[in-house]
Amino acid sequence: MRLISVASAAAAVITALCFGDTLSANPLPAVGEVPAPNRPHTTPGLFVERLHPFGQAKSLTAIVRLRGKLGFIKCPTNALLLDVEYSALKTIQTSMPSVHGMKDSVKDLFVPLRGLVQLRGQNCLMIDVVDGKNLRAHIDSLSPQEKIEQLPSIFFQLTMALRYLHRIGRTHGDIKPENSWDKSPKIKLIDFDTSVPVCWKGGKIGSTSGYEAPEEDLGKPIDHVVRDSWLLGATMFSALTGNSPKGLDYKAQVEMGNLQPDVMVEDRAPSSSSEESDTPTGTPQQKAFMEIMEKLLDGNPEARPTINSLDDALLKRLLVQKSFFERIQEFGSNMVNAFSSIPQCRPDTLF
Repeated sequence: MRLISVASAAAAVITALCFGDTLSANPLPAVGEVPAPNRPHTTPGLFVERLHPFGQAKSLTAIVRLRGKLGFIKCPTNALLLDVEYSALKTIQTSMPSVHGMKDSVKDLFVPLRGLVQLRGQNCLMIDVVDGKNLRAHIDSLSPQEKIEQLPSIFFQLTMALRYLHRIGRTHGDIKPENSWDKSPKIKLIDFDTSVPVCWKGGKIGSTSGYEAPEEDLGKPIDHVVRDSWLLGATMFSALTGNSPKGLDYKAQVEMGNLQPDVMVEDRAPSSSSEESDTPTGTPQQKAFMEIMEKLLDGNPEARPTINSLDDALLKRLLVQKSFFERIQEFGSNMVNAFSSIPQCRPDTLF
């Protein structure tokens, strides 16, 4: 992720309006004791088990235990990023999906928030440890056939997660394969330190090279809801081809360690042709995947659909539909299970 400085007075006003009181200088609650003089404070009961590779905007990430329970901490160098991610995760955690027309299970698509802690005087966000591996690593481990079979279901889940996020008034801001965690068959969306409210019309907090929406370079107010649409489409394209829409090869990015501007190549429009993607698109699920991706990667932000405006019927086509015979078999199996669970009347249980 590359951080962007947002310093204009207008942006500051919008920040205050959208974030309200969440952007405090020190968001941490009182920890119940006063640190010893000249000794960096650590939350009581917090122990580091293993340091974790960290990104550009984080001073420390680690696997920890807090009072015996495993967790993962992120300690950003930029206090704004800590506030932003805490606010986003807190909103996800406390909102009621049913109020927004969604099932409660949609919350399972997000990493759970544990709270705020301190480590050696550094303010940190603590979340649950997420099992599995990031979506990029998962996709790289799949055969071509497994990939085209699994991608539609994976992106149906990501679309549902982002629908919920937008309905509760937040955007993500840095959607990419590395920010989705896969523990098949479930997906979790992570990393919300670039999340802004849907009302935000200022610049972006951060981005990942190769995934930027075309409008980001125009110097005009950005609609972050449709920017998320582009980012989701770019993630679909990257998962399918191994490249971002701007042609940045992921493996080259990893080998370099840091992204350099000269690695970028000319923007190129994603194509659904088998010649470019070398991926068959014959099944209804694959066709729906390609159709959704192309809609989301519309270069005109005014014509690009929001994730919530995508056609429900089209989204449902991402899921494998059962035949009538399979549904009858499933119904029969459920009936057998239902009857088998009824308590049996035996002589020794009679009154």
